Amino acid sequence: MKDFIKAILAQLETISDVKFVRVWNDQLNLDEQNKQYSFPMPALFPEIVNPDEILQLGDGVQLYEPLIIRIHVLHWQLDATDGTMEQNLDVFDFMDAINVKMNGFEPDGAVKFVRGADGRDYQHAGVYHAIIDYKTNFLDTSNQISTQGTTIGGGVIQPVLNVTYNPAPYLKEK
Repeated sequence: MKDFIKAILAQLETISDVKFVRVWNDQLNLDEQNKQYSFPMPALFPEIVNPDEILQLGDGVQLYEPLIIRIHVLHWQLDATDGTMEQNLDVFDFMDAINVKMNGFEPDGAVKFVRGADGRDYQHAGVYHAIIDYKTNFLDTSNQISTQGTTIGGGVIQPVLNVTYNPAPYLKEK
């Protein structure tokens, strides 16, 4: 799962004008309570929303279906300098740029991301908090048992088959 999350972070960092990308840990509420560091905006915070049930496949492989990747978009704009104080329309261009990068994104172990929903959180003064959900399926192979041998500590022990051939019982004298 770590490599999957790192791939999402790396993809989000390729969006122009993004200033900060980290895994979601309720940073906005913690920032408002002065319980954590401040961060530059626009900022993107992906959150992994696990399914109600993880499906067990064979050989230790598990399937997260569907897996929701929730992108928290934090954008600050007090005045666009166009006479529309407190009206942030630039955030919609930013959200479109996010969708261009994330819709169809296919990291290792997952199917292509598909935007499922988006919404807003209006409880924060001055900060525009948009939320975009992407659906995918993720195949977790971190506990997979090799079919070629037994997986122990990340290595594979190959089975050894010793066969001795003795043709004597099958030979007939002429």
